Amino acid sequence: MLKTFVPRFFPPDTRHHLRNGHLTWQEVLYYVEMSTENTMVVHRDGKDGPVIATTEACQDKVGSSKIQMASSDTTITLVHTARAFSLGSPKTAFTVNGKEYEWKGYNTLVEKKTGRLVAQYSPVEKDDLYGNLVFAKGDQFRTDMIVLSTLVLQQRAAARIRAVRLHMVILN
Repeated sequence: MLKTFVPRFFPPDTRHHLRNGHLTWQEVLYYVEMSTENTMVVHRDGKDGPVIATTEACQDKVGSSKIQMASSDTTITLVHTARAFSLGSPKTAFTVNGKEYEWKGYNTLVEKKTGRLVAQYSPVEKDDLYGNLVFAKGDQFRTDMIVLSTLVLQQRAAARIRAVRLHMVILN
């Protein structure tokens, strides 16, 4: 079963969405506050929901970003490498529960050992403010890691093309 998360920039507490002229209700699954240009605080279930993690995104081409989980002492380090000779795409690697994962560019997450596709992010055409993240449903920690790593990568990409918005809400 595939679960789709749609990151969108909205004012705080927005749970309605105007699509094709129709106003619809969507559940807020994650809520992101931009603390500084490089730091995000991520809540589950909206602005008043529990904080699940804080992230610190590295803005350099080569470096590392950190995801600090609130419920444990777990820190996930995302290691960013640049393009090789201006060919291909930059890569970001991280390890969770003994499994290595790699983002190829800002769009494709694969399990390193098997090459199995784990998640795919696609920006909506003509609008860099939101996109679709598609992945197979798994346990909550795995889902959080996919979403959190996507948020870090999109924040890194956003820093290169526009100023980062003050608030970001992810709607289902």
